[in-house]
Amino acid sequence: MSNDAAEWFRTRLSDDLRAAFAARDRAAIRTLRCIMAAIDNAGAVAVDANATHAASSTEVPRKPLSEPEIVAILQAEIVARARVADEYERRGNAVQAGELRHEIATIQPLTALLR
Repeated sequence: MSNDAAEWFRTRLSDDLRAAFAARDRAAIRTLRCIMAAIDNAGAVAVDANATHAASSTEVPRKPLSEPEIVAILQAEIVARARVADEYERRGNAVQAGELRHEIATIQPLTALLR
């Protein structure tokens, strides 16, 4: 994935987040924020103790992520939610399982954008 493609994907996530806010879809909002954070965390670069960043700086260097790396992040998020949803269903917590399945349905189309 080129930097342009990675930036396009981030823009797409932001657009989806705005749409989720407009629709007041709390599960989608929560899920998209989680995905954005997972991608940001995966791209984080270790900060040197001698770094010259300003103390109030909120921006840190990021490594570019490849398309397969982003897909792997999305798939890991899907798998984690599916496992917990299955456990909720086994314990009779259909509402919580349904919420997680909705989150999965929010993530799955994103993987198709990257393939």
